[in-house]
Amino acid sequence: MSEAESALGQIASIPACPSIRLSLSEQGVDKELLEILCCPLTHQALRIADEAALAKATAKAGRLIPEGLVREDGMMLYPISDGIPLLVPEEGIAL
Repeated sequence: MSEAESALGQIASIPACPSIRLSLSEQGVDKELLEILCCPLTHQALRIADEAALAKATAKAGRLIPEGLVREDGMMLYPISDGIPLLVPEEGIAL
């Protein structure tokens, strides 16, 4: 067996991690998590999006954005999908 085949066998034997879902509602915010999350482009802090920001993001995206995180300067919103913040530049919605 080659080293590559051995490495693949080791990776395949690692058990799958259960899905992690975050609840970022006003009542269920993990404050420690919010303290470490930041915009992937500017590294500004993020906060939970209010209704106005969500409405604006929904209009700009052309689809419902029920929850999200807004960058500190209020210029970018990152949607939350199935409890997971989508913190990649391609998912950001300019406000």
